[in-house]
Amino acid sequence: MNLEVRVQMKTLMYSLFSLKIVRVCTRSKDYGCSQNEKDDPVKEINFENVSESQLSDDDVISIIIQWKIDEVKPIWADVSHMSPEVKFYWSRLNSLILVNGILYRKWESYNGKHYDLHIVLPANFKRFVLNQVHNTVTGGHLGVRKTLSKIKQRYFWYKMRQDVKFWCTKCDICASKKAPCKKPKAPMKQYLVGAPWERMAIDILGPLPISVNNNRYLMVVQDYYFSKWTEAIPIPDTEAVTVARKFVERIVTIFGVPLSIHSDQGSNFESNVFKEMCIILGIHKTRTTPFRPKSDGMVEKSNSTIETMLSAFVSKHQRDWDEYIYLLMLAYRSSEHESLGTSPCSMLFGREVNLPVDLSSG
Repeated sequence: MNLEVRVQMKTLMYSLFSLKIVRVCTRSKDYGCSQNEKDDPVKEINFENVSESQLSDDDVISIIIQWKIDEVKPIWADVSHMSPEVKFYWSRLNSLILVNGILYRKWESYNGKHYDLHIVLPANFKRFVLNQVHNTVTGGHLGVRKTLSKIKQRYFWYKMRQDVKFWCTKCDICASKKAPCKKPKAPMKQYLVGAPWERMAIDILGPLPISVNNNRYLMVVQDYYFSKWTEAIPIPDTEAVTVARKFVERIVTIFGVPLSIHSDQGSNFESNVFKEMCIILGIHKTRTTPFRPKSDGMVEKSNSTIETMLSAFVSKHQRDWDEYIYLLMLAYRSSEHESLGTSPCSMLFGREVNLPVDLSSG
């Protein structure tokens, strides 16, 4: 038996509910980017159907394409009576180009040495893109800024920022899992480094439910001050031997030996085993102030984000979290970091990595 629940918001007293519950209950039926699958069937993207849709399914974009074919920009008197969306593209007509029948926005780099092409997305593909970049395991249910950054690297459309903000704020999973953001008390000070992985931070996240692979914790290691690249490694226990072995196997052998490593005063990090490992490898070991996790705030924030992403995808029994963690870390590392202005992937590799939404675009 299918039950349809309808909530009349006017009958609910706001003061009786937390902000999180109100966000879950609130819905809009008048917006173009609803997450209800019945409102708009998902359309996958490839070059053929994008070109066809730009011409036939989107009246506005088809007008712009015709202008580009005619190689003429209408005067203001000809477009003044048209919709705000047409005027939006008209004002940017010089940056729009046709390539193999598809309309793109040409975006030059700051130094003018290269440019990127962003597909001008028809309206009936918006839901697919938003779902791929936000709702999937490689999207990670990250926030508005990170989701918008990924989309801006690939697509362009009218009111893109508003659509992304609406999609993320109306996401049921995000509303139920995430706490309201708090403003920092004061700006953080910079710690200067010269290269990736010179100084890294390490912390243990858990205990988590014991997984089917017998893992209970995550060892979180972060390139603390340069690329913000973060590794989350499932481990069965927090014994010093386990932590030291995984650190060498999964960090040192891939990224090399750091100059410095920062941790809290957990017994595993203060153990003779871990200290001896640092001495052998020539690593300078530092630690936080006792009972002050804020002194390792960057990795603590990463832990919080990882927990939120995991909670959005694990099954009800919560024993499959270590099967999702690697793809979720792809979502995390390919997202723009606020203090960098770019993603950890871009900082470390010099380029953005491909995501499923890129492969679906051909």
